[in-house]
Amino acid sequence: MNKPQLLAILLSAALLFTLVSSTINIISVLQGLGISSVFAEIKLDSFGKFYVSLQLTLTALSVCMLAFGIYFWRKRLMRRVGILAASSEVPQAASIVCALAFGFGFPATGLMSWAFGVTLSATAAVMGFIMPATEVRRAPIMLPYEIAVSSVLSALTAVVMIITGALVPSPTGGYTHIGDMIVFAAALLFGSKVGGVTGIIGSVVADFWLAYPRWYVSIPAHGLEGIITGFGKNKRLPIQALLCACAGFVMASTYFYVNVFIKGYPLAVISYARDLFGQAGVSMILALIITKSAQKVKPLWR
Repeated sequence: MNKPQLLAILLSAALLFTLVSSTINIISVLQGLGISSVFAEIKLDSFGKFYVSLQLTLTALSVCMLAFGIYFWRKRLMRRVGILAASSEVPQAASIVCALAFGFGFPATGLMSWAFGVTLSATAAVMGFIMPATEVRRAPIMLPYEIAVSSVLSALTAVVMIITGALVPSPTGGYTHIGDMIVFAAALLFGSKVGGVTGIIGSVVADFWLAYPRWYVSIPAHGLEGIITGFGKNKRLPIQALLCACAGFVMASTYFYVNVFIKGYPLAVISYARDLFGQAGVSMILALIITKSAQKVKPLWR
């Protein structure tokens, strides 16, 4: 086994142990609160929902970083692999701090899995930094025009989410909106950076305005949605539609991953269908229409 193969195995194993440790911890917390199964409706108070969803969000952020590390490993961009593997330890460390701050402990098996995950990601980070890699030209994280466009589109996303979200409340909690159409359109027109930033800032602002208490879940959910869709920039319509569908699936699945543990499986499935078909599906259709119309009027951004 050569070093690149070992690095890929380390990243994959770190991702797996991170998921396992988080799941063990959350199940332990729910059992401590007298909840024996997620396959029935779960009734947690605001404190419990905040803690459980925060822990799951931290896990999602760490897993996303490790997953993108694998993506850049395939492109032989080892320095980026090292940065992402090292960065994944920040939410992992925050999960421990969060557990201590809220008065919840980690069970022994969960703590052991967490330690394995941290060790593996740290090893992967070191390997990523020291291994030879494909040279890439250094460039700013975002160009000035990308920052300007992201600011405008983030504001527009928030406005659309707030207006439509206030009109269509959800019976299972949260709110239903079509603001994802701006995230999709931003990503298809300007790429993953603008799409990701627009998805994160726009959705978080809307959550604050509408007083959605678990706003932090929107960071991985809508951030990934914009990043994944951005790979469709300048691609043919079928590929753009496929990427939008994948991005919508990831967004809805992220919320589902959290909802299962704070609402229970039955209500989580209802919310999942709403997010996937009612929110992402409608937004995707509108975004594809907007994108094609915009490209015909001003092909400069191709």
